[in-house]
Amino acid sequence: MQSSTRPDPSATGSALRLEPEPASPGAARRWVRDAATGLGATSAAVESAVLLTSELVTNVVLHAHTPLEVEVGRAGPALRVVVRDGCPDLPHPSPGVGTSTTGRGLLLLERVATAWGTDPLDGAAGKGVWFTVPLDQAEPDDARPDDLEGWSELELDLHELEEPARADPRHELAVTLLAVPAQLWTEVRSHVEELVRELALVGVAESGGTGEPGWAGLVTSWEQLRGTYADALEEVAAALRRAHEQGRAQADLVLRLGDRTGAAVLAELAPVAAQVVQVEQQCREQALLLTPQLSAQAWEFARWLAGEVAAQLRGAAPLAWPARRG
Repeated sequence: MQSSTRPDPSATGSALRLEPEPASPGAARRWVRDAATGLGATSAAVESAVLLTSELVTNVVLHAHTPLEVEVGRAGPALRVVVRDGCPDLPHPSPGVGTSTTGRGLLLLERVATAWGTDPLDGAAGKGVWFTVPLDQAEPDDARPDDLEGWSELELDLHELEEPARADPRHELAVTLLAVPAQLWTEVRSHVEELVRELALVGVAESGGTGEPGWAGLVTSWEQLRGTYADALEEVAAALRRAHEQGRAQADLVLRLGDRTGAAVLAELAPVAAQVVQVEQQCREQALLLTPQLSAQAWEFARWLAGEVAAQLRGAAPLAWPARRG
């Protein structure tokens, strides 16, 4: 929850100064972990602080492009972290989509921090984004096991999306997804967002700081797709929220794709989806990624989702999850 009340300004702590380089998020994570542990934070508080710090520092590297400072200290019963940079622009969510590179960070702040806010830098251009978490934060009751355990080597099969589609004269094109598990939809969507986000950093690192065209093109293409289908994704998000409020784990979703043809939509989706999978595989072979792989069930759901989109854009009737087409 954002707060206009600043935590105790007299709270003392130590600071780490970093350049806007691809290695900075990792350095900040390690440093915050050590500093928070040294202040007596529980393991849950440490992980919350590390997660939020990583998001904020990554945003500075990708968007502000200025030197930055990370400060960790105590503010009464809370752990307080501040990330300062030289860009005066305040963080803001992307219209219609809460998972862009800056929007995802704000969403995490709202969900994880007990309070957060922004302050201008005294006597200099720039801002500080601060957050607090309880030093004695308890472990969640539904803590998940290690994400790296029991992961499948399943690969997302996109051959259907790569086949040419016949022209579709219908207007207000829509794809109906039946009995979609909210948890799996969220896992797949978040995974791709986090993956593309990290690829932006990896691309800068692998090109010596200048940005390799292929990486930049992939990230740009994904951002363009998200913008094109922002309204459709927001409608899906609203449907999932309603299902959650009603205590339902599944929902029927409608992806409204506008006044377009199935062929046009496939031509947009197929190359980007195939490239994301290819690049992820390449990066994992080189041990370049920190983003965990999808669980086996989420991979299966992603395969089903790709097949449903492709089949319905060619005129097939919807099949409910987990039914697969022969």
